Amino acid sequence: MLGASSTLVLAALLAAPHPHAAEGVTSLTNKAVVYRVAKEHFVKIQRGPLTAVFVDNNAVDVPDLPKHRVGYNGLASLTHTQRSENLFVPGIAGLNYEHIHDGTLAVAQEKFEPRKAPMELRIIDEFTVELYQPPTHNWKLESCGRYRVLEDGTIEYTFEISDVRASLGAGFIYPIAGNSVTMPGLPGNPRALDVDEKGNILGL
Repeated sequence: MLGASSTLVLAALLAAPHPHAAEGVTSLTNKAVVYRVAKEHFVKIQRGPLTAVFVDNNAVDVPDLPKHRVGYNGLASLTHTQRSENLFVPGIAGLNYEHIHDGTLAVAQEKFEPRKAPMELRIIDEFTVELYQPPTHNWKLESCGRYRVLEDGTIEYTFEISDVRASLGAGFIYPIAGNSVTMPGLPGNPRALDVDEKGNILGL
């Protein structure tokens, strides 16, 4: 049982930022991010020879993205001045956020929740958009994915979620993607680190 002073110290440690925590990037974790909500369910970004079309999970039917089906969100179309044909299968493919999985069979309850739960398409600047999804009905996971088209044609993707926990004894932080089951009492030197480059567990 923890005494009052121990409880205060532990509370202070949990409230302090983790020394290895990533800097908040998206509007989910960084409240200083300024954005505007897209008026349509898609945003077209052109940079250099690339044209990228990003969508929320509503159906879209426009010249740049004909008959794109409901549910398929994210980067839906990618074309180049030397290739006018969409890199992805039209209507059903792209760089999608589709699954939330906690490592158990509970995923069978809802395999494609990110497709169905409401999303908000946010415009950060002329080369950057975000897909924000409030806490979902089943998994209660809040998330935000940022797509940024860089000058060299790279599409930089950042994905952030609402819940990250710290294992202070081991010096780790880990994301909680829904109803994850965690194990208390993780030592400072977890056995999971004793794995060689071929995947063999050492010391057994």
